[in-house]
Amino acid sequence: MVRKASIDIGTNSTRLLVAEINPNHTITPLYTAERITRLGEALSRNGALSDEAMTRVTEALTEYRSLAQAYGVEAFHVLATSATREASNQAFFLQKIAQETGFQVRVVAGETEAHLSFIGALYDQPAECEALVCDIGGGSAEFVMGRREKMRLAASLPLGSRRLTETYFLPKRPVEQAVAEAARYCRQELDRRFNGVARPNQGLACGGTAATLAMMTTRTPLQEAEKIHGYLLTQEELTAVLHELAVRSIPERQKMIGLHPMRADVILAGAVILEAIMSYWQLTGMRISLADLLYGVLLQEG
Repeated sequence: MVRKASIDIGTNSTRLLVAEINPNHTITPLYTAERITRLGEALSRNGALSDEAMTRVTEALTEYRSLAQAYGVEAFHVLATSATREASNQAFFLQKIAQETGFQVRVVAGETEAHLSFIGALYDQPAECEALVCDIGGGSAEFVMGRREKMRLAASLPLGSRRLTETYFLPKRPVEQAVAEAARYCRQELDRRFNGVARPNQGLACGGTAATLAMMTTRTPLQEAEKIHGYLLTQEELTAVLHELAVRSIPERQKMIGLHPMRADVILAGAVILEAIMSYWQLTGMRISLADLLYGVLLQEG
C-alpha cells in the first residue's frame, strides 16, 4: 500500500491528511493536522496576501513535510483555494512556497474545489445517496449536488467566513445589524445562483466551519473532533449556537468548548452562512462530514 498526503492551503487554515491508498481504491487515514494560518486576512481590502500570512503558511507547510515524511509518505498533493485564487501576488506566493518547502502547489478553480469536496464527502455514503454537499471555507463556499457517480450541479460562491467577517462584522457595527446584513447577502447570492434548482433530499456539510459548529453544539473537545463525523446538525441547534455566539465577545467565544480560539473571530459569520444555506434549501438539518477535498484529491488522483 502506498502512503500519500494531501494539503489544503485555505483562506483561514492550512490542513494536512496522511493516508494509505489501498488496492481497492479506498483510503485509510493515518494522520491529520490543521493550523489556523489566516492566509486571507485583509485580502478583501488589499487584494494581496500579506507577508505575515504567507510566512504563516510556509511555516505550516515545512512542518507538514516533516510530519508526513515521518509516516513514509511517497507523494504529496498540495492544493490552494479561494485566497490564493484571488490574490494579485499569487505567483510570488507560489514561488515562495516552492523555494522554502519544495512543494509545487496546484491552484484549483472553485468548481474543481467543489467537485473534490463532493467526492470526499460521499466517500463513505451509499452509492445511491443523492445530496447537496457544501463546504464553507474562509473565502468561499462550494456546492455540489448529485450522487457519487453523477454530479449534476457544481458552484463556488463568495460566501466565506473570513470574507463576510471583514465585510459585515466591523468593530463599530452592532452585531444584530451585521448578522442581518450578512444573512441578506447570503440569501441573495444563493438565489442568484440556484433560483429554480430543485430542492435536495438531504445535505452534507464538510469543512472546518460546519465541523466546528457541530462540535460546539455537542460540546465536543477539539482533540475528539472525529466523533462528530456523521452527526446530524439540526437547524434548531444551529440557530441556538448562532445566537450564543452573537451575544459573546471574541475573548468569551475563545473559551467555548469545541471552538478553536483562532476561529473565534470568524465563526459567527460561518454560522450565518450555514444557517442561510439550510434555510434556502429548506433543510431541517445537515449531516457533518469530516471527509472533504483532502479525501477527494486522493480518491481521484490516487
